[in-house]
This record gives sequence, C-alpha cells and structure tokens, in this order.
Amino acid sequence: MSRNWVRSVACILVGIVLAGCGTGSAPVASTTPPPVTRASAGPSALAVFASASPAAARRLRASGASAVALGAMPHARATAFPQVTVVGDVDERQMADINGYVSQAVHDVSTVTGARFSRELLVLAPRSEAEFARIYGSSNVADIQADTVIVAGKQPYIVFNAGRSIQMVSGPSATSTMPQVNSAQVSRKVLTHEVFHALTLTYAARRHLPLWLTEGFAEWAGQKFSGLHLTPKAKRAALPSNADMSGSNAVDAYQVATSFVRYIVKTCGQRKAIAFYSKAVVHPTGSLAALAERELGHSMPTLVAGWQHAYQSSR
Repeated sequence: MSRNWVRSVACILVGIVLAGCGTGSAPVASTTPPPVTRASAGPSALAVFASASPAAARRLRASGASAVALGAMPHARATAFPQVTVVGDVDERQMADINGYVSQAVHDVSTVTGARFSRELLVLAPRSEAEFARIYGSSNVADIQADTVIVAGKQPYIVFNAGRSIQMVSGPSATSTMPQVNSAQVSRKVLTHEVFHALTLTYAARRHLPLWLTEGFAEWAGQKFSGLHLTPKAKRAALPSNADMSGSNAVDAYQVATSFVRYIVKTCGQRKAIAFYSKAVVHPTGSLAALAERELGHSMPTLVAGWQHAYQSSR
C-alpha cells in the first residue's frame, strides 16, 4: 500500500469463511501471496465511462478511484441513488441491494454519531474475486469481504466484494461463536462497519489511532445495527495490539476489541462512548488516557480492569 493512503477492510468473522472477513488488516498468510498489480485504466476507458456516466465519473475522480475501478472492471456501469453511487459490473438487483444496505447504514451511523457525508457515498462492486484482487492490489483476499479506502485529500470509498457467495462453517475450528445468519444480515453488518469508517474516520486518525479503537467501534456499529452479535473465543481478555489485529488470529482479536467497546458503551453510556471516539478522531495524536478520563469519567486502567472482570464472569 502506498504511503498516501490507508485502508480498512471488513470481515464477517467466523471460523472458516468463504465470504470475506476482516476489519483492519487481513490476517497474515503463512506464505507470501503472489503480488497483484493494482488495476489502472487508460485515458480512453476513462473518457468512454465519463461520456456514459458523467456524474459517476466525477464521483470517481473525487475519490481518486477512476483508474483502479475501471482498470479492474472494464465493463463497469454506474447507478446513482440518492445517497449512494454504485460502480460495478453486477446486475441491477445486486446494485439495488447494495444501495439498500449502504443507505440504511448511512442513516444508522449518522443517527448514532451525528456524522454527515457531504455527497453521495461511492461503492465499487466487483463481481469476481479476480476483480476484487486487482482493486485491492493483492491476491491475499480470501478473508476479505469489503474495504474502505481513505486517501489523503480525497473522498473515502468502499469496495464490496459482491461476487462472493457467503458461506459459514461453525464448529471446533471457529475462532468466534455466532448464531445462524443469512447473507443479507452479514452484508448489512459488513457494510455498516465500512460506512462507519467512511463517515467518521480521517486519514490522520486511521494512521495514528490504535486499531482496537477504530475497528472495535466500527464492528460494534456493524453488529448493533445488523443484530449479528459475535462472541470472541479467547479465554482471557487483553486489549489487542495492532499486531494482534493484523496477525494470524485477527478474526478473534477484532471480536475482543469489540467486546471492550461494548463494555464502554454499557458502562459509560452510548453518548459518552461516541464522544470519546469522535474526539479521538479529531485529535488522533492526543492522549487516549486523558481523553478517557475527561469524556468517560474513568481511567483506561479502570475500564480495562472492569471489562476483564466482566469478560471472565461471562465465560
């Protein structure tokens, strides 16, 4: 990934997932995957698309996504909805479904955080794993369902792996326990998570804030509004490091982080929890310890100790 942009990817978080995964960085593979060159369309392709869909072309340019989107999806078309612009090569029903999930997520996240987006949200919807890999720039996408790209000086955008069928296998190998769900519920969770990033995160915040905070709150929102509540399998609660969040056990690390955020919301109230998150985003290099004292009324050690006690009691 280049230095002038960062991304956050979303995972549907179960043991064996053939439909994507990940919030934060994708779990590290045991072997280095072959590189995939990020797609890049030439001027003629951009001109043809702009002629057919001028508003969508402007939206792509505002996000810096024109070349990569049309390079990976040469037959992409655009559908503009009131709050969402979907660019992809999926059918009209899928585009409408994506719009429905994202529009609802925009409403939900805005209601909780007060965040507003100045224009329609851009979603790229590749129909195949190969297209998604070319947009993502890596072949290591087996665990990734969606990706929020935050580029310095550009509008954020979401990439949703629309071509993947969602299948889940639970059992002894699962890293997180979860109820029976359907693909619509999972899509809503994943896209709400990504919309939370797109509406609330800044480039500086994504670079400087710990992943337990940015991913934990996004995953909390995804689970809250989808009704899909996951429970980590870890026997002991320890606030995950950034390395934990991108390591081989990243799936469970995300759920541990989410359980801490859920504890903050329950203990301090949703309003205070969101204020804590929002002010951390505004001042990403400030002291989280001081911010917790000021906004939550508790020290971080006190909150962590209380969460660990509650976590152990629930085992």
